[in-house]
Amino acid sequence: MIVLTPAGRAEWGRTGNAAMPSLIKLLAVVGVIAGLGYAAMFALATLVDPRPREMVVTVPPDRFIKQQH
Repeated sequence: MIVLTPAGRAEWGRTGNAAMPSLIKLLAVVGVIAGLGYAAMFALATLVDPRPREMVVTVPPDRFIKQQH
């Protein structure tokens, strides 16, 4: 049994196993968050189809002239 305690205090569970260290808890939480983020990006990439549409951008003529130093 794993006992989660605040402030990293070590406590023993009923079965005699040591409590989970803070670093392991942190890595587990970061891993779960990273997995959820990866799953969300995978779902967006595979399930959402973008709508193609025309785009017009006006470029001012002075952008075409090379500036001399």
